[in-house]
Amino acid sequence: MVLLIPWLLIACRSEKSEAIRQEPGPKPDSALLVEVTRPSRGSVQETITLSGDLQTEYRVDLTSQVSGIVAEVRVKEGVSVHQGDPLVQLDGQEARLSVRERELAHRDAQERARSAALDRNEAERTEALRELALQKAERELQRIESIVASSSRSPMSEEEVEAKRFARDEARIAHETASLARQRSEVAAELATIAVDQAKAALDRATLDLERASFRAPFDGVLSYVELRPGELVQPGTRVAEIVSPNDLYTELRVPQRRLGALELGQRVWLEVETLPSRRFSGHVETIHPTVDPEQGTVKVRVRVDDTEGLLRPGGFVSATIVLTSRDGALLVPKRARLFEGDESVVYVVRRDRAVRVPLRLGLQTVDALEVLGDESGLRIDDRVIVRGQTQVRDGDPVRVRDSDGEPTPEVSRSEGDRSRDG
Repeated sequence: MVLLIPWLLIACRSEKSEAIRQEPGPKPDSALLVEVTRPSRGSVQETITLSGDLQTEYRVDLTSQVSGIVAEVRVKEGVSVHQGDPLVQLDGQEARLSVRERELAHRDAQERARSAALDRNEAERTEALRELALQKAERELQRIESIVASSSRSPMSEEEVEAKRFARDEARIAHETASLARQRSEVAAELATIAVDQAKAALDRATLDLERASFRAPFDGVLSYVELRPGELVQPGTRVAEIVSPNDLYTELRVPQRRLGALELGQRVWLEVETLPSRRFSGHVETIHPTVDPEQGTVKVRVRVDDTEGLLRPGGFVSATIVLTSRDGALLVPKRARLFEGDESVVYVVRRDRAVRVPLRLGLQTVDALEVLGDESGLRIDDRVIVRGQTQVRDGDPVRVRDSDGEPTPEVSRSEGDRSRDG
């Protein structure tokens, strides 16, 4: 019995030493195999995508204001035209006859006005002569009456004095008659002048109707509609043609009012159209409406479209993406690496063969990446971020890293510089 005790003590000591030697690290098979990627630097943008229709500053429907028969259609749909180019011509024979009649009527009115002016001048001269005769008769009567009053034995008989009074009264009546004639001549002259103006207005109207029988391009553009044929009857209000300018395109977007603070004039806008799915067009915010639509809770924003190649057409549907914020050199991690733990967003990185929990303060995001803000998050550009297997680890768990060939990569492959930073 005494000999067995030392042997048992030696055996227990050997087992304890073996246990101590195996304790420092986990067995390789117990570490979880994970896939990792490195954070990157790149550009990140905050955007909002809305839809609208392409419109143009210059789009005009040409409608007829006169009636007539179509004589000639000089252009076809889709043809580019310049300002002043003839498009459609109505038969203007009746309009030309009307202009000729109005010209003759205007000339006749002018002649009548000149004749009325001469009559007025003649009446003014007659009135002046009658006024002189009246003044002469009044002076003569005053002279006779003065002689009679100053002499008891007047050489003038009462009949002669009465004759002078009659002559004075007759001259007064003649002057009044001439004055009335002068007034009537002035009214006639004024009416003749009005008749000239009326005849001129009728001539201008007839000339305008003649001009309206010819439809011309009001500006440089493309003829988008014309369906008239020679011989067709056109009435006032008939749509003759439509012309658009494809070089001044814009779209109006309805932006939610909560985004109003992020809008600025000049912001870049990217546009896509269904007809050209492989192309992307640029534009910029041109105007921001000063009021909010109370029913929709939106703000109207006009976007000027850059289409130097002339590939877009008014009326087309467009998807517009406004770049609200843009940053270059942002620290990015894949979205698939993020986990939600309570109110926090976290990722797990591999340091010294163990998973390390790193909380994130996030900024903007792209389709597949998240922007990490500031240095307080603890994420480094050289960290290895777990993108597969992160849901199965906890902070401090041992892990193995899978390389690009699918084989586990030991931690010793890291540089000494990396180890010193971990320390």
